[in-house]
Amino acid sequence: MILIPTLFFEETYAGWAKFTRRMIPYLEDQNVVVLTFRSELKSDIPHAIIPFDFIKNNRIRSLWFSLYACFFILANRRKVSAVFCPNLYLFSLLIAGVSILTNSTFTGRVCANELKSFYSRSSTLRKWLAKRFHNIIVLSEASKTEAQTLLGNEINIEFIPNPVDEFFINKARSPQEANVLFVGEFNPRKGLKRLLSSCRNAKVGVTNLKLTIIGPITDKPYYDELDRFYDFATCDWITILDKLEKESLLNFYSSSTVFVLPSYSEGMPNVLLEAMAVGVPCIGSRIPGIVENIYHGQTGMLFSGEDFSQELIKLLTHKNLRELISEQGKLFIEAERLPKKVFNIYNNIIFDGATSNS
Repeated sequence: MILIPTLFFEETYAGWAKFTRRMIPYLEDQNVVVLTFRSELKSDIPHAIIPFDFIKNNRIRSLWFSLYACFFILANRRKVSAVFCPNLYLFSLLIAGVSILTNSTFTGRVCANELKSFYSRSSTLRKWLAKRFHNIIVLSEASKTEAQTLLGNEINIEFIPNPVDEFFINKARSPQEANVLFVGEFNPRKGLKRLLSSCRNAKVGVTNLKLTIIGPITDKPYYDELDRFYDFATCDWITILDKLEKESLLNFYSSSTVFVLPSYSEGMPNVLLEAMAVGVPCIGSRIPGIVENIYHGQTGMLFSGEDFSQELIKLLTHKNLRELISEQGKLFIEAERLPKKVFNIYNNIIFDGATSNS
């Protein structure tokens, strides 16, 4: 039996929620129990539903839920592969304890910055938890190196990417001229300040450039700062939309000339995988999580520094280059980022050991 605690709360762990949804079809033939915090999981796999809002910021309820989860595991009387929840330390500690008592594997799936933060400022008990991992799953090669530095070589540390949502595979495109797309929240980490300044500079060479920004405003002061400078309400080359469902989002991917992700830090960005799957030529910052997907000049273009206007102009004005990157990007996604392929990697590392003892 495999227990997968899934964090279905949209803002802070949307990536893990999406990952779990994409893996579900490949878990059907496993003996799996999924413990989820919300009822959005559509599957015949047995799972317990615990509302996250019920335990958030409430230690008594969190303790109650954690004990419930442990009984849920023990009642099955089988070995468990538990996935570490970095946001819920108490829950993770108890799951680690139960995993040890039942001689089970204990697997963490974290970004390096989460693990570093967790480990560097943690109490002795939390450091003990970090050392209890049998496997650490990270989202970039750089994260793997950092995790090895923090935890040593006793723990198996593997880079396993996010899978792409297959909804975006093999979709028709009708790109409009000089349409630049960004999908993500208004947050300094996402690099919107350099996105806007680079697009403004690129308009010198591509005067008809249009920028569409799709995503929620999660940092209002940051949004207001940008709004004061660019005056979004009257700016005729910038369009801002709230978060969209994937059916509507596909229309924007399909009509965009270039997709840009200028983030300062990422895990494994789903929006980048989606854009590449549709065939949108992509530009991304040279950071972990992006460089694992964009190979400069082949599956996309990378930039360093605060201004990428020259990369933007080059891609917008060279149709042959866009077509090459579009095709190579789609081939890369279909070869390396489909859910079945990602699941097979997980299966080899985690699931085989757990299910073989069921």
